[in-house]
Amino acid sequence: MNWTDDAFVLSSKRYGESALILSLLTKKRGKHSGFLRSISRKNMRSIVQPGNLVRVNWRSRIEESLGTYNLELIESSSSNFLYNPIYLLTLSSICSICNETLPERESFPTIYSDVYSLFTLFNNYKEVLISKYIFFELEMLSALGFGLDISSCVVTGKKENLFWVSPKTGKAVSYDIGIDYSNKLLELPSFLIEKNYSSDMSEIYKGLVLTGYFLKKFLYNELGKDLPINRLRLLEKIEKLNNYDKRN
Repeated sequence: MNWTDDAFVLSSKRYGESALILSLLTKKRGKHSGFLRSISRKNMRSIVQPGNLVRVNWRSRIEESLGTYNLELIESSSSNFLYNPIYLLTLSSICSICNETLPERESFPTIYSDVYSLFTLFNNYKEVLISKYIFFELEMLSALGFGLDISSCVVTGKKENLFWVSPKTGKAVSYDIGIDYSNKLLELPSFLIEKNYSSDMSEIYKGLVLTGYFLKKFLYNELGKDLPINRLRLLEKIEKLNNYDKRN
Protein backbone atom coordinates (compact mmCIF):
# COMPACT_ATOMS: atom_id res chain seq x y z
CA MET A 1 0.00 0.00 0.00
CA ASN A 2 1.24 3.50 -0.75
CA TRP A 3 -0.11 6.96 -1.49
CA THR A 4 1.13 10.53 -1.88
CA ASP A 5 -0.67 13.60 -0.58
CA ASP A 6 -0.15 17.15 0.67
CA ALA A 7 -0.37 17.62 4.42
CA PHE A 8 0.19 19.96 7.34
CA VAL A 9 2.37 18.78 10.20
CA LEU A 10 0.33 18.62 13.43
CA SER A 11 2.68 17.01 15.95
CA SER A 12 5.60 14.66 16.38
CA LYS A 13 6.60 12.24 19.13
CA ARG A 14 10.02 10.67 19.51
CA TYR A 15 10.13 6.91 18.87
CA GLY A 16 13.42 5.29 19.73
CA GLU A 17 16.69 7.03 18.93
CA SER A 18 16.21 7.91 15.29
CA ALA A 19 12.48 7.91 14.48
CA LEU A 20 9.31 9.90 15.09
CA ILE A 21 5.62 9.13 15.12
CA LEU A 22 4.33 11.99 13.01
CA SER A 23 0.72 13.22 12.97
CA LEU A 24 -0.38 15.00 9.78
CA LEU A 25 -3.53 16.68 8.50
CA THR A 26 -3.67 15.35 4.94
CA LYS A 27 -5.69 16.84 2.12
CA LYS A 28 -7.50 13.64 1.12
CA ARG A 29 -7.27 11.35 4.15
CA GLY A 30 -7.77 13.60 7.16
CA LYS A 31 -5.58 13.17 10.22
CA HIS A 32 -3.07 10.40 9.66
CA SER A 33 -0.16 9.10 11.73
CA GLY A 34 2.95 7.27 10.59
CA PHE A 35 6.60 6.55 11.31
CA LEU A 36 9.28 8.91 10.10
CA ARG A 37 12.71 7.31 10.19
CA SER A 38 16.19 8.84 9.90
CA ILE A 39 15.24 12.11 11.58
CA SER A 40 18.91 12.94 11.89
CA ARG A 41 18.94 13.60 8.14
CA LYS A 42 19.90 17.16 7.23
CA ASN A 43 17.08 19.72 7.75
CA MET A 44 14.55 17.04 8.78
CA ARG A 45 13.91 18.56 12.21
CA SER A 46 13.04 21.91 10.62
CA ILE A 47 10.74 20.19 8.13
CA VAL A 48 8.60 18.50 10.83
CA GLN A 49 7.77 21.71 12.71
CA PRO A 50 3.99 22.02 13.39
CA GLY A 51 2.21 24.04 10.69
CA ASN A 52 4.62 23.24 7.87
CA LEU A 53 3.10 22.14 4.58
CA VAL A 54 4.72 18.98 3.22
CA ARG A 55 4.32 16.46 0.44
CA VAL A 56 4.13 13.04 2.03
CA ASN A 57 4.50 9.54 0.65
CA TRP A 58 3.13 6.78 2.90
CA ARG A 59 4.02 3.11 2.50
CA SER A 60 2.88 0.01 4.34
CA ARG A 61 2.39 -3.68 3.65
CA ILE A 62 -1.15 -3.50 5.07
CA GLU A 63 -3.50 -0.51 5.23
CA GLU A 64 -4.21 -0.88 8.97
CA SER A 65 -0.52 -0.54 9.86
CA LEU A 66 1.02 2.74 11.05
CA GLY A 67 3.24 2.71 7.96
CA THR A 68 6.27 4.81 7.07
CA TYR A 69 6.48 8.38 5.80
CA ASN A 70 8.82 10.10 3.41
CA LEU A 71 8.53 13.89 3.36
CA GLU A 72 9.54 16.87 1.32
CA LEU A 73 8.89 20.45 2.37
CA ILE A 74 6.47 22.54 0.33
CA GLU A 75 6.25 25.61 2.56
CA SER A 76 7.67 26.44 5.97
CA SER A 77 4.63 28.09 7.53
CA SER A 78 6.09 28.14 11.03
CA SER A 79 9.05 30.33 10.08
CA ASN A 80 6.73 33.06 8.74
CA PHE A 81 5.50 34.10 12.18
CA LEU A 82 8.03 32.72 14.62
CA TYR A 83 8.53 36.10 16.27
CA ASN A 84 4.89 37.17 16.49
CA PRO A 85 3.32 35.72 19.67
CA ILE A 86 -0.31 36.01 18.54
CA TYR A 87 0.38 34.42 15.18
CA LEU A 88 2.43 31.64 16.79
CA LEU A 89 -0.29 30.93 19.37
CA THR A 90 -2.86 30.79 16.58
CA LEU A 91 -0.81 28.30 14.59
CA SER A 92 -0.21 26.16 17.67
CA SER A 93 -3.90 26.21 18.55
CA ILE A 94 -4.89 25.08 15.04
CA CYS A 95 -2.44 22.18 15.12
CA SER A 96 -3.35 21.10 18.66
CA ILE A 97 -7.12 21.19 18.14
CA CYS A 98 -6.89 19.23 14.88
CA ASN A 99 -4.51 16.72 16.41
CA GLU A 100 -6.52 16.18 19.59
CA THR A 101 -10.09 16.14 18.28
CA LEU A 102 -10.14 14.82 14.70
CA PRO A 103 -10.62 11.06 14.32
CA GLU A 104 -7.82 9.15 12.62
CA ARG A 105 -8.00 8.50 8.86
CA GLU A 106 -11.33 10.21 8.26
CA SER A 107 -11.43 12.83 5.51
CA PHE A 108 -12.43 16.40 6.44
CA PRO A 109 -11.91 18.45 3.26
CA THR A 110 -13.51 21.60 4.73
CA ILE A 111 -11.16 21.49 7.71
CA TYR A 112 -8.12 21.08 5.48
CA SER A 113 -9.35 23.95 3.29
CA ASP A 114 -9.88 26.19 6.33
CA VAL A 115 -6.41 25.42 7.69
CA TYR A 116 -4.85 26.11 4.30
CA SER A 117 -6.72 29.43 4.09
CA LEU A 118 -5.65 30.39 7.61
CA PHE A 119 -2.00 29.79 6.89
CA THR A 120 -2.18 32.16 3.91
CA LEU A 121 -3.47 34.94 6.21
CA PHE A 122 -0.45 35.25 8.46
CA ASN A 123 0.75 38.32 6.62
CA ASN A 124 -2.56 40.07 7.28
CA TYR A 125 -3.65 42.13 10.27
CA LYS A 126 -4.14 40.12 13.45
CA GLU A 127 -7.84 41.03 13.52
CA VAL A 128 -8.36 39.39 10.12
CA LEU A 129 -6.43 36.29 11.18
CA ILE A 130 -8.22 35.79 14.51
CA SER A 131 -11.63 36.42 12.95
CA LYS A 132 -10.93 33.68 10.41
CA TYR A 133 -9.59 31.45 13.18
CA ILE A 134 -12.89 31.74 15.06
CA PHE A 135 -14.74 30.61 11.93
CA PHE A 136 -12.32 27.67 11.79
CA GLU A 137 -13.35 26.65 15.32
CA LEU A 138 -17.01 26.90 14.34
CA GLU A 139 -16.29 24.65 11.35
CA MET A 140 -14.50 22.15 13.61
CA LEU A 141 -17.58 21.94 15.82
CA SER A 142 -19.86 21.54 12.80
CA ALA A 143 -17.67 18.90 11.11
CA LEU A 144 -17.64 16.81 14.28
CA GLY A 145 -21.41 16.97 14.72
CA PHE A 146 -21.75 19.84 17.20
CA GLY A 147 -22.51 22.80 14.96
CA LEU A 148 -24.01 25.93 16.49
CA ASP A 149 -27.26 27.33 15.10
CA ILE A 150 -26.90 31.11 15.07
CA SER A 151 -29.15 31.74 12.07
CA SER A 152 -32.34 32.54 14.00
CA CYS A 153 -33.73 32.89 17.53
CA VAL A 154 -34.41 29.51 19.11
CA VAL A 155 -37.63 30.84 20.72
CA THR A 156 -39.21 33.05 18.04
CA GLY A 157 -37.51 31.83 14.86
CA LYS A 158 -36.77 35.44 13.89
CA LYS A 159 -33.42 36.43 12.37
CA GLU A 160 -33.32 39.99 13.72
CA ASN A 161 -31.51 41.29 16.83
CA LEU A 162 -29.65 38.06 17.57
CA PHE A 163 -27.50 38.87 20.58
CA TRP A 164 -26.79 35.75 22.63
CA VAL A 165 -26.24 31.99 22.37
CA SER A 166 -27.69 29.47 24.79
CA PRO A 167 -24.86 27.53 26.49
CA LYS A 168 -27.17 24.51 26.74
CA THR A 169 -28.32 24.23 23.14
CA GLY A 170 -25.79 26.22 21.10
CA LYS A 171 -28.64 28.15 19.48
CA ALA A 172 -29.05 31.89 19.06
CA VAL A 173 -31.31 34.00 21.27
CA SER A 174 -32.62 37.45 20.33
CA TYR A 175 -32.01 40.48 22.52
CA ASP A 176 -35.60 40.89 23.68
CA ILE A 177 -36.00 37.23 24.59
CA GLY A 178 -32.68 36.92 26.40
CA ILE A 179 -32.38 40.24 28.21
CA ASP A 180 -33.79 38.87 31.48
CA TYR A 181 -31.40 35.90 31.38
CA SER A 182 -28.32 37.66 30.04
CA ASN A 183 -26.12 36.50 32.92
CA LYS A 184 -26.74 32.89 31.86
CA LEU A 185 -26.14 33.38 28.13
CA LEU A 186 -23.06 33.76 25.94
CA GLU A 187 -22.66 36.90 23.85
CA LEU A 188 -22.91 36.47 20.08
CA PRO A 189 -20.57 38.76 18.08
CA SER A 190 -22.29 40.33 15.10
CA PHE A 191 -19.48 39.43 12.67
CA LEU A 192 -20.30 35.73 13.11
CA ILE A 193 -23.85 36.39 11.93
CA GLU A 194 -22.63 38.54 9.03
CA LYS A 195 -19.91 35.95 8.21
CA ASN A 196 -17.30 38.63 7.84
CA TYR A 197 -14.08 39.73 9.49
CA SER A 198 -14.10 42.08 12.48
CA SER A 199 -11.67 44.86 13.35
CA ASP A 200 -13.24 45.23 16.82
CA MET A 201 -11.07 43.48 19.40
CA SER A 202 -14.01 43.32 21.82
CA GLU A 203 -16.07 41.37 19.28
CA ILE A 204 -13.12 39.08 18.52
CA TYR A 205 -12.68 38.37 22.23
CA LYS A 206 -16.38 37.48 22.54
CA GLY A 207 -16.02 35.15 19.56
CA LEU A 208 -13.10 33.29 21.16
CA VAL A 209 -15.01 32.95 24.42
CA LEU A 210 -18.04 31.58 22.56
CA THR A 211 -16.25 28.97 20.46
CA GLY A 212 -13.93 28.05 23.32
CA TYR A 213 -16.90 27.30 25.54
CA PHE A 214 -18.40 24.84 23.05
CA LEU A 215 -15.06 23.26 22.14
CA LYS A 216 -14.62 22.49 25.83
CA LYS A 217 -18.21 21.32 26.34
CA PHE A 218 -18.59 19.10 23.29
CA LEU A 219 -15.05 17.94 22.51
CA TYR A 220 -12.57 18.38 25.34
CA ASN A 221 -14.78 17.31 28.22
CA GLU A 222 -15.13 13.98 26.41
CA LEU A 223 -11.34 13.74 26.33
CA GLY A 224 -11.13 14.57 30.03
CA LYS A 225 -8.88 17.57 29.46
CA ASP A 226 -8.86 21.34 29.15
CA LEU A 227 -8.42 23.31 25.95
CA PRO A 228 -4.85 23.31 24.60
CA ILE A 229 -2.56 25.58 26.62
CA ASN A 230 -1.76 27.73 23.59
CA ARG A 231 -5.49 28.23 22.95
CA LEU A 232 -5.88 29.46 26.53
CA ARG A 233 -2.88 31.78 26.09
CA LEU A 234 -4.31 33.12 22.84
CA LEU A 235 -7.51 34.09 24.66
CA GLU A 236 -5.44 35.81 27.37
CA LYS A 237 -3.50 37.79 24.74
CA ILE A 238 -6.68 38.96 23.02
CA GLU A 239 -8.25 39.84 26.38
CA LYS A 240 -5.25 42.05 27.20
CA LEU A 241 -5.47 43.77 23.81
CA ASN A 242 -9.20 44.29 24.33
CA ASN A 243 -8.62 45.82 27.78
CA TYR A 244 -5.89 48.06 26.36
CA ASP A 245 -8.23 49.27 23.60
CA LYS A 246 -10.89 50.11 26.19
CA ARG A 247 -8.46 52.26 28.14
CA ASN A 248 -7.29 54.21 25.13
